[in-house]
Amino acid sequence: QLSEAQMNVRKLMEQERIERQKRQMSELQAEDSLEDAKTQLLQIEADGRANKEKIEEEIKKSVTTLQEAENAFQILKEDLTSIEDQAELKLTEAEMSEKEAENDLTRLKELFAAKITSQKQLEDGVNAYNRARLECSYAKESFDKIKIKNAQDLLAAMLKVEECKEMLENARI
Repeated sequence: QLSEAQMNVRKLMEQERIERQKRQMSELQAEDSLEDAKTQLLQIEADGRANKEKIEEEIKKSVTTLQEAENAFQILKEDLTSIEDQAELKLTEAEMSEKEAENDLTRLKELFAAKITSQKQLEDGVNAYNRARLECSYAKESFDKIKIKNAQDLLAAMLKVEECKEMLENARI
């Protein structure tokens, strides 16, 4: 019985030793896993910071681009308004010149009918009136083209501003 008891004690001690080794192996594996997890966490944090910095940089660029587009839009708007105002002024001047030439021609016709002016003066008046009409027509055409082009340019600039706003919103998401 003593032998059997000693053998059982040896078996238990052997099992205890094996269990201790298993626990040590498990602890070592757990420590390795913990170290791996810490390394992964550090990598994830570094990647997160890099992504955050990248996103913040994209947002800054988008804000700058939007501000530049809005400034360009405002400058374009002012420039186009000035160009349109100048074209409208030229048109008004041309219309006034046409009206003046028409009045001169009417007066010359009356004077010619009364035999006070010559045929040459009447022809000069007709030519001046025709020239004034052509200039007025050209000024009207130019004014209309400028208005159409300005509207197209403003629309394009407005679309650019909207595109920049979308880029900014996408960068913030």
